[in-house]
Amino acid sequence: QHDVTNAIKWSQQALTLAPNSVDAHYLLGRASLEAGDVTTALRELETASKLSPASPEIHFNLAKAYARAKMTEKAQYERDTFLRLN
Repeated sequence: QHDVTNAIKWSQQALTLAPNSVDAHYLLGRASLEAGDVTTALRELETASKLSPASPEIHFNLAKAYARAKMTEKAQYERDTFLRLN
């Protein structure tokens, strides 16, 4: 619902309860990206990707985060991975 503040808060709480939750890392990464915190977004989306390498949604958002960080080669790799998985 695009309530970034609550999404970050609840995702962090979920990670406290379940540190290896793919969904919690993914949602915190997405919310952080939307909030403009690219560093946290990259960390969380990379973690989510390691935990669930076959998820196209994670690779799509990781590509967006890399693009915002001006990491063009990594962004392209993630786009290609997304297309292959999707």
